[in-house]
Amino acid sequence: MLAKGEKEKAEALKTEVAALKTQLNSEKLSDAEKNIEAILYLLPNLPSAQVPAGKTPEEKYCVGKRKVVHSEITGRGLFPHWDLA
Repeated sequence: MLAKGEKEKAEALKTEVAALKTQLNSEKLSDAEKNIEAILYLLPNLPSAQVPAGKTPEEKYCVGKRKVVHSEITGRGLFPHWDLA
């Protein structure tokens, strides 16, 4: 087309092809993201390395425990889960 002097028509076609490439790439990316998300839903949650080993409560040990004072919770506008039900 450029050899025939149809520069405007060639530029218009280049622009159209570029737009189609962008649209196709975004569709492929969207499909790929959906596929990855579907695969991730199939993976189980892996236990943290911080979780102590042991099959029974007696074999496990407590990493940390904090006594929660009821006034601390309600004083900040929060409620314990047993009061929400």
